[in-house]
Amino acid sequence: MGKPPIIKTTLSGFFNLRFRRDSERKNRLIKSIKPTPEEGLKFFIRKRLKFEKDMKEFCSKFMYPPGEKLFSCGAGVGSGCVDAYGFFSPCLMLKYPDTTYDLKNGSFKDTMINFFPEVRKMKAKNPNYLARSARCFLKGLCEKCPVKSWTEHGTLDTPVEYLCQIAHLQARYLGLIDKGEMAWEMKDWRERIHKFTGKDTITQKRRQPEMISCEG
Repeated sequence: MGKPPIIKTTLSGFFNLRFRRDSERKNRLIKSIKPTPEEGLKFFIRKRLKFEKDMKEFCSKFMYPPGEKLFSCGAGVGSGCVDAYGFFSPCLMLKYPDTTYDLKNGSFKDTMINFFPEVRKMKAKNPNYLARSARCFLKGLCEKCPVKSWTEHGTLDTPVEYLCQIAHLQARYLGLIDKGEMAWEMKDWRERIHKFTGKDTITQKRRQPEMISCEG
């Protein structure tokens, strides 16, 4: 007999809940094994030099306040995902009813030309999201996206506190923010990223999303 195969495993710092939101019992089990933010950081920095090098490159490309638009990723841009039930969605993980298209009653063409572009125009309405997530320059570090809000809360625009804590813990480790600071309050975020990475952010070369008013 030959040697047994070598199986490589990786540990994610983020355990996603069920995308279909169809079992609260299983979601409770997933939550019970989630690492704490501190445990997640320890995992990320187990190879400290590589982590810091990768973060400098990442932060120069993907760190900026996303504004009120919900989708700032590539979901639904020229592609999508079809599940076993014939529903076409911009992202395999996103099962929110208003973002899925029933191909049994339509066509790929209609989805790509009409449906997905409208999905990508969706804007946040949750005041807590507009006051925090929309203004937070740690975009990307927390992996906050409509999918995570949907799995955790059943909406597309509710902040996920667990992810927020992990992102801020990483940012403090990297020196992007100080103890007690919250990233959505930082007006000098471009300067902070430049100091950390030695580069201008990609978004400094294009128009920034308009910041929204949280009054009223």
